[in-house]
This record gives sequence, structure tokens and C-alpha cells, in this order.
Amino acid sequence: MAEPTYDARPLDKSGSPLPEPADDVVELTPPPELTPEEKHRQLMLFVHTVKLVVALVLLPILLFKVL
Repeated sequence: MAEPTYDARPLDKSGSPLPEPADDVVELTPPPELTPEEKHRQLMLFVHTVKLVVALVLLPILLFKVL
């Protein structure tokens, strides 16, 4: 019979209950409102991402259509 390749421990059958969960639950707060500069930065990042995706999709299509 093959030897086990892991350290097997016997199952704890004492039936001891699990410890109670801690009561230190932290309440989440909503994030602060974005400033106009941050909104503009996110908008520009989104616009440039869309332009990049469109370019990466359309460029090979147009390139192979011309060839």
C-alpha cells in the first residue's frame, strides 16, 4: 500500500462548538464625492480607452481589407 504524501491528522470528533464571531463589525461609509477635476480625469481616461479599443479593432480590419 502506498504511503501518504501529506501529513494526515485524525479528525477532531470532540464536538466542541465553534468560537463566537467577534462583534467588531465596521460600518461602511460611502466614498466621498468626486471633484470636477477627478470627474474630468475619469471621463478622459474612459474616452481614450474607447478610442484605443476602437483603433485596435478597426485597424486590423481595414488593413486586411485593403491588402
